Amino acid sequence: MGISRNLSVMRFDVVTLFPTMFDAVTHYGVTRRAHEQGLWQLQLWNPRDFTSDNYRTVDDRPYGGGPGMVMLAAPLESAIDAARRARQAGGYSAAPVIHLSPQGSPLTERKVLELAASGWSGARSTRKSRSVISSFPAANFPLCC
Repeated sequence: MGISRNLSVMRFDVVTLFPTMFDAVTHYGVTRRAHEQGLWQLQLWNPRDFTSDNYRTVDDRPYGGGPGMVMLAAPLESAIDAARRARQAGGYSAAPVIHLSPQGSPLTERKVLELAASGWSGARSTRKSRSVISSFPAANFPLCC
């Protein structure tokens, strides 16, 4: 029993500072085989590719001081815009932007089913779906960045 070739191809556009982390899903296991069979596509977008300085800076110290670093908005916004344009040029419908964040609500099976029921499938479509911005904690995902 083979896989029907009339299935839509799912496309995932991922904005990440660590694109090599995704080698695990494209080079190994069941996901590798599905990727090789053309059942899904993965496009990685590194915000460093959208910077204008020689150091490819994507973060800065928080305004007002304090510990840690914060992402610069410009490279992140440019990467998301490039992903949206590429999806549109490839004939794919608009997709929700899912932001992995410790402050987000847990991504549950119910939430995944709600996303699926909203008409977004990640597959090519002529139907336009509205863009939804959701925030989920990165700890709930096997691939988090």
